[in-house]
Formats: sequence, structure tokens, C-alpha cells
Amino acid sequence: MDIDPNGLLYLRALKYLVRFDPDKAVVAPDKIHLPPSAEVPFDYGEEQTVPWTRRKYRGAIKIAALPGANGFDTGFGVDPKGGVIAFMKNYRTWEDMLWGRPKGKWVDAWGERNMKEARTEGYRPRQFPGRFVGGGELVMRWNSRGQLVGEDLVPALPMPSCGIKSDRHGNIYLGIGANWVMPDGKSHCGGALAKFAPTGAKFYGAGDKVKLGAKPDRAAEFRAYGWGGLWTENMYWAYPGLDHMHFLGGGAYACLCATCRFDMDLYGRCFVPKAYQFTVGVVDANGNRICEIGRYGNADSGRGPRSPIRIGGDEIAVSDCAFVGVDSDRWLYLNDDGSGRIIRLKLGYHAREIVNIPPN
Repeated sequence: MDIDPNGLLYLRALKYLVRFDPDKAVVAPDKIHLPPSAEVPFDYGEEQTVPWTRRKYRGAIKIAALPGANGFDTGFGVDPKGGVIAFMKNYRTWEDMLWGRPKGKWVDAWGERNMKEARTEGYRPRQFPGRFVGGGELVMRWNSRGQLVGEDLVPALPMPSCGIKSDRHGNIYLGIGANWVMPDGKSHCGGALAKFAPTGAKFYGAGDKVKLGAKPDRAAEFRAYGWGGLWTENMYWAYPGLDHMHFLGGGAYACLCATCRFDMDLYGRCFVPKAYQFTVGVVDANGNRICEIGRYGNADSGRGPRSPIRIGGDEIAVSDCAFVGVDSDRWLYLNDDGSGRIIRLKLGYHAREIVNIPPN
């Protein structure tokens, strides 16, 4: 889910996205119901019927996503202008491929059904030297009216990539499912947050269908499980440490179950969960580190001066946080799975000054 600056609510299933007015929700003691009148249809949306409930939506954004083993998507975001940018699952990029394997090796009913769906509903991305085809997420963009305005904007993303946002200038922020290569040539822990140009960017490496040929005359920016180095084009910066992301060492496949989400405020500042470090990193729109919030602890520690367990620092105790949400410069929400709780933090500044604005 996501909420735009006007307070409208966006909910996504794997293959469609619907917009609602939350003020029209019906609140009951045990649930919240969004009646048909709460839908705010997209002008370019399509009618969508949910198979198992027969509920109809009048103007949903249809996403040509193919189901994988999990059946969930890996994120979408609503920008300050009401545009939508989203991942689209498209594992089967060519008819003769399924999970990166030759068709003949996949003969069960599940595989045949997905092969048929890939032919009828799948999206065919463009090929280029060094592009992987066995798996990955495609980046698509729609404007506030639901019109598709950008396709496959960051091709060849590593498969475990998750979390996506766009700022008011259209820049693309992505959670990258690969290790950032540090200047000393070693790989940083976890994934990374990266910022790309509004017009799009791309990843490329050893390739699969179309070989890369000559490698770029520079070190690779990322290193991915079993695929070696990955280079990028039109990437502004990367901030390493985004976690959870699950890498299977030595193989060509990484699991999507261990997913995570960063968030971005209206000023372009990003809040990045770094579960391995028990903290949340904060960076500005230029990738500069602002601070880190939290340190290892649980629900009994870090509650201020009277806490039985003092952890020091900002006294924000986190045991396992992979999802965050930010309300601009007011509130930050952290999920703490290890302690079974959601933490709400009031954001402030190290220095503050109030300036009177004279009348015209």
C-alpha cells in the first residue's frame, strides 16, 4: 500500500492497482471495509474483477505481472504528483525460458500453466548485450491519470531487488538485490539503495542470451550471486547495506521471501532498513549520510532514563527491522519483527531556528 500527498490510498494486488478515498471507508470493530463508492478510478484504468470475490473495480491500473513462487509483488510507490512507479514480475522473458531453465526441463502442470500465461500476458522486454533473462523485476511508470508513460525503465535488475520510489523530479530510487562493491574490491553486506535518472538506467554483466563481449574499462559497481560483476548506466549514487535480502551463495538464483522496504519523504531523504546492523540509515537526495537510528535491543531496553537496560546513543532499541514508513519530517515508523511491535519515532533536527516571514 501507499498514500499520496492528498491522502488517497493505493492498494495493489499482483496484477492490478486500485486507488481509494479512505474517508469513505466503513470501519467496524474487527475490520475496515472499502465499499465500491470509495474507489477513485484512474482515467486510463481498466475494469477489473477479482476472481475469488467477483468484486469489480471501475478504473484499476492493470499490470502484466506473472506469478512466481510467492505470488506477491516487490513494491510500488506514489510520487508527490500522484504518479505510480512499480515493479512488475516478468520471470519468463522468452517463450523458451522458465526460471532461467530450458523449457524441456520443466514439464509439470504448474510449469506448463505459467508458460501459457507467459505467452498470453507476459511482457517482452528488449534485449541488449549483457542482459539477464532468467529472472528479475521490470520497472514501469504511470502518470496520475493511470496512463503508462515508462516501460522497463531499469532493465536487468538483479532478482531480489525490492522497494521503489520516485521523487518530484521523477528520479528513480531502487532497492538493489546485489552487493555494492567497495573501493577495496570487497563486497558490502546486504543490498543497496540506488538512485537513477528519471529517463531510466540499466544493469548489465555476463549476460545470458546475448553475451556482453568486451567488459567496461572500470570496476563493476555491484556483485551478484554467481553472476560476477554488474555494471550500471545512469546511476547517480548507491548507499550500501539495505537488508533483508537473501543471497544464495554460488548459485544463479536468490530468494525473494526475505524482502524489505525503504521509504522516502517529500524532501528526497531516504530511510533505509539495515537489519544486519539493527539500525535505519538516513541519506539525503544526493546520497550523503545524515545519521543512523537505533541499535541492538528489545522491547525492554532503550525506553529513556528509567529503562532497566541502557543501550546508549539515541536509545532506540531494534532487534530486527526490515520495513519502514516515514511521514515526511514528522514521524518515522519501524517494524521490529524480533520484538513483535511497530515503533513510532518523532523526527527532529540537530539545529532549529524559527524565522518570521514579513507580510507582503
